[in-house]
Amino acid sequence: MDGNEETVETTAEYPEPEADGAAPGVLREEGVGARNERFDPTPYMRQLRGRGGGGEYLDVKWRLLWLRKEHPDAEILTEHVQIEPTLAIFKATVTLPSGGKATGYGSETAGDFGDFIEKAETKAIGRALNALGYGAQFGERGDEEPAAAPPRFAPRPPAEPSRLPERTARP
Repeated sequence: MDGNEETVETTAEYPEPEADGAAPGVLREEGVGARNERFDPTPYMRQLRGRGGGGEYLDVKWRLLWLRKEHPDAEILTEHVQIEPTLAIFKATVTLPSGGKATGYGSETAGDFGDFIEKAETKAIGRALNALGYGAQFGERGDEEPAAAPPRFAPRPPAEPSRLPERTARP
């Protein structure tokens, strides 16, 4: 550390209240946030489409809820690695009471996101949580198997070797 880093303990984010002001379903006694109930992230996954294709994504707020459900005493520490007028880089370390530990880094630019500093910190936390198993790939899917992606290019049968014309001998 060069003395400019700041360590911040981050607490879990919780979803916004319902439109009518009621507590979100995940925080109600009968909801998925109820004690002694396993958290199933499946209903909270969403489909993403992008340059690299599509995939399922579990927002960091749901990963945090999942973590707090299983390990209320888990520790999340974040520190800024670099903050400039147009760039932020954060490091997040998540430590479980059982000894599991993971670190993630996140960066964001002002041109891509208005609240780029907060977004960089959230990315770092999300990556650390993902490394500990709190991500879309670890959600329950029952008996469903993911559909195989169609090949990007159809395979071609091997070409027949072409025959060269026979040469006639010169006298």
